[in-house]
Order: sequence, then C-alpha cells, then structure tokens
Amino acid sequence: MAISEYVIFDLEANADQAHPPRHEIIEIGALLIRDGEEADRLETLVRPTRPLRPQTQELTGITQEMVDAAPRPAEALRSFRSFVGNLPLIAHNGHGYDFVLLDAVGEKIPDHQRLDTLELAHIVFPRAGKGIVVNIDGGTPPNGRSLDELARHFFGDHPRGAHRALDDALLLHRVLLGLLVAMEDDSLIRRLQRWVLQAGDHPWVRFLSSQSERVALADVVPLPEPPQPKPPARPFNPDAVSEMFQDGGALMGQSREPREQQTDMAELIADTLYKGGERLIEAPTGTGKTLAYLAPAITYGRAVQRPVVVAPHSKVLQDQVMTTLEE
Repeated sequence: MAISEYVIFDLEANADQAHPPRHEIIEIGALLIRDGEEADRLETLVRPTRPLRPQTQELTGITQEMVDAAPRPAEALRSFRSFVGNLPLIAHNGHGYDFVLLDAVGEKIPDHQRLDTLELAHIVFPRAGKGIVVNIDGGTPPNGRSLDELARHFFGDHPRGAHRALDDALLLHRVLLGLLVAMEDDSLIRRLQRWVLQAGDHPWVRFLSSQSERVALADVVPLPEPPQPKPPARPFNPDAVSEMFQDGGALMGQSREPREQQTDMAELIADTLYKGGERLIEAPTGTGKTLAYLAPAITYGRAVQRPVVVAPHSKVLQDQVMTTLEE
C-alpha cells in the first residue's frame, strides 16, 4: 500500500565524544508530510548535560545560552514522539546517525518505520563522486550523496550555512521529491529498479508506482561493441620506459623534472612486466608513484596488445589516476 503520510526529520547533536551514540541531541526538526505537501512542523532545542563544543556552535549557530534555556531531553523527545505517532520516519544517513542517536536515548523506532534517503540516493545514483565520468546516457552523476551535493545536483543550490535541524528537514523534503521523481522515470533501468525493489519488498517501494512487468537485464545493459582486429604485437622494451623519466624524456618538461626514486620504481615495474612474476615496492610520499606505475603499464599494454589492470586501493587513489591520465 502506497504511503501518503510520513515524517521527515533531522537532529543536530553535540559531537563532543568519539562515538556517535554518545553525541547528545541539541535540536530536533521535523516535518509532517501529507500527500507530498507539508502539513505540520516541529522545531525544538534540547538541553544537553555537557557543554557545547566550539565546533558545534560554529557549525549550527546554536549557542550555549540557547540550549541552557531549552527543554530537557525527556520533554523534547516526548513532544517529538507525539508529533510522529506511528508514521514512518525519514532521515538522511539515518541508519548511520539519526536513528543511532534516537536508539541511544531509548527512542526505539520500529524497523518498518525507519527509512534512509541516503540508501535511496545510492539506488538513484549508483555512480557518484567528483571526477566520475558521465553516465552511458550522457547524464552527469552528482559529486556525492550528501544532502548538500544532492541539492546542488537537483536544484543548483549552494551549500547550507549554519546546520539547523528544521532547515535540513526542509531541504531533505525537496531532495526526497527529486529522488522519487528520478525513480519514477519510465526508462528501462528505472523500471527494472522498481521491479527489483518490489520483488524484494524493499521499504522504499511503498513510495513508488507498481512495476508488475519484469524488465529483462539484457534490455537494460547495452551490448558491448564488437571486437576490433588488434594490430600485431610488438616487443616491449623496458629501457624505453626508463628513458621517459630521464632529463628530456617524453614525460618530463613543463612542471615535471626527473626524480631518481620515481625512475627507479618505473624501471622495477617495467622489468617485472617484461620478465613476469611479482614485486612488492614500498615508496614514500613524493616519489611520484602514480606515474611510475602507469607509464610502464600503458607502454606494456600497447606493446603486447593486451589490457593491463591497475587497481588502486581507494577512491582517492582512483581519482589520482584519472587526474594523472588527463594531464
């Protein structure tokens, strides 16, 4: 059954402890949404038992004097509980933070009432992040799945100033509507996603139109280009890699100058590719590792006409590879 009434909420907290369950709630902002429109709102500060840290005051604009005059936690949470009733609760990164804080103060929200728009954003935008290339359909994914980045993607909004709970809930309402509109698109990929969510009885399916007809995955995933004849392989010359890193080499000039450690690393990788086997290399910051392994890998792949897989460990390193290739 489709859901037409729910509560969107946000919590501000005093992050003065290492573990989020220990963060004290200092503000609650909530919107009652009925048929897609705001029907009511709740906004209340909450008095913490520990002093606000300066970073919290700077981030939120909430001062110690403001919370000293606020309702105590039991009273504020009683008002919030009364406002929510038995309606579903929606928060951004709720499973990672907001619901964790509520659990820590004894507000046990049933699982079927908890929905996280970050989870929905992962479904709508499986590819997101700075430097991500365009989608197959030509669309550009957002720079991230934070509330600010999603708002910027949908509406071109600038990041928020002070983080206040009600303002964040209002922004989340707009973002949620954008995510749901994207999911309701009639494209094959969205229809397939709705069918999968429906087949798995996912909580978000109650916010989407029914998709009873199964969409074949083969109709969604584009067929690869037919293989092209490969030019004949040519010998791989490790010495040619070393020359690239020498003074006057193909990779030097402009802002690059020869670095002995970078050249040594490139020569070791080229030698390993040429002779086969494995090699473990430890190189300090400033070596120029990215270019030191990319140049031999690309040169080797071109010579033998075979793909070479470069698998950086982290997203930061992946972005660094892409930036180096673009230079």
